[in-house]
Amino acid sequence: MVRSTTDRVWAHLQEIVLRLRNALKNGDWPLVQDEFDAVNKKMDKSKAQIEQTGIPKFYIKMLAYLEDEITAAVADKEGIKKMKPVVGRAVNRMKVTIKKHNKNYEGEIGDYRANPTKYDTEVEESSDSDSDSDIESDEESVADKVVSSSFIYFYTHLAFMRVRVTSNDSIIPRH
Repeated sequence: MVRSTTDRVWAHLQEIVLRLRNALKNGDWPLVQDEFDAVNKKMDKSKAQIEQTGIPKFYIKMLAYLEDEITAAVADKEGIKKMKPVVGRAVNRMKVTIKKHNKNYEGEIGDYRANPTKYDTEVEESSDSDSDSDIESDEESVADKVVSSSFIYFYTHLAFMRVRVTSNDSIIPRH
């Protein structure tokens, strides 16, 4: 399937945002810092797509979420004292960076905070001719998941049956 440049850029941005959220969940602030820099660098490179379609809603949502997480982390003084020095410096640097960065997006973040449901489900804007190919690709991805889960189930049960599978896929009982 052929994807437009905008779709590829948005998909790449969404991957970076996902990695950033995972780093936040793990409390890995140096990684959060790196991913935040990466997503902003990608946003700078994709100014042409942003001018055409506007700032992606998931990006605004990520900025608000990150600001809330940093505020919560900074408010926990005991938690910051317990952090390693590298992590504490990363939190403080992110606090300053996000404060400066979000000044450019105050209106959008305010709109998100007022209407979060507007930003929850971002509808992919695709033409009607692509809808048939999207349905086919969804059916294929579901089929791939079923096959892979069946494969995992099969090999897990082989392990319980105390057999081993050789490189040529023959099953040999263990002693």
